[in-house]
Amino acid sequence: MSPPLTTYILSPLSFFDAQSDGLRLSAVSIERVPEEESDIVRLVRAPEGWGVGVMRASGGGEAWRVVEHGSRLVRSERWKSADHVVVLEGGKVLWWSPRFQIFDKYKGRTFATYTATSNIVTLHSTPAKSIPVPALNYLFSMPSKNEHKSIFGITPDFSIIEIRASHFPSPSLTIHSQTCLPLLSPACATKMILPVDPMAWAIGIQRDVLLSVSEIGELAFWVPEENGWRCTGKVKTGRTGIRRASCSSAKKTALSEWATDVPGILLIRPTFCCL
Repeated sequence: MSPPLTTYILSPLSFFDAQSDGLRLSAVSIERVPEEESDIVRLVRAPEGWGVGVMRASGGGEAWRVVEHGSRLVRSERWKSADHVVVLEGGKVLWWSPRFQIFDKYKGRTFATYTATSNIVTLHSTPAKSIPVPALNYLFSMPSKNEHKSIFGITPDFSIIEIRASHFPSPSLTIHSQTCLPLLSPACATKMILPVDPMAWAIGIQRDVLLSVSEIGELAFWVPEENGWRCTGKVKTGRTGIRRASCSSAKKTALSEWATDVPGILLIRPTFCCL
């Protein structure tokens, strides 16, 4: 087996002058394990940026923590089988006070997975907690200042399930609400509802959370409120037959009207929109 990959910083003048700082170690990769040889099919990042989940072709995967001011990743935990995963912040709560809000300094330790065969969401805490849910197309989390973390799931009929995960006073997982977007068009006219990429999410700054796409190509952007969801803007693209979409929390959206899958090749004709 080859040794771990290492990166060095070379200072030519110091190096050729035999100075001790001429060649400095910058980074060392971790040892590979057999479970991580499977191909990566999807990466899932935590909204606050302290963790990332790796989904593999085998169905398993692992959660990683970002440490040392973003310069290094550390493996936290693994799972054997899951269809969706969210990495949660403030993984292990040492103590909770509404006044001081003291959390463990190790971010991104805890994660939750969803398994489609059983329709179960599991909080991988100590001890682990599981809860049955409706079938889900998407699973994602949002930043939170509270002692609980909000996990959202989107069902095939476009219902939005909010699941609350907490570690105080002991690990718990409960369904908090089940809502729908207040769409003006009938639900059958909705083509898809999907979460936006959390690239610009931050606590205290309201950003778009969901994107809805209608059959006639109308895009709508949504944020959660206490009693439901509020639309922050709409774009009429005039496109029909949209099959795929991706959106950032800054409303930048990419749409694909058609796609042809060839082994190893994906051909798309994208449309880019920005409000």
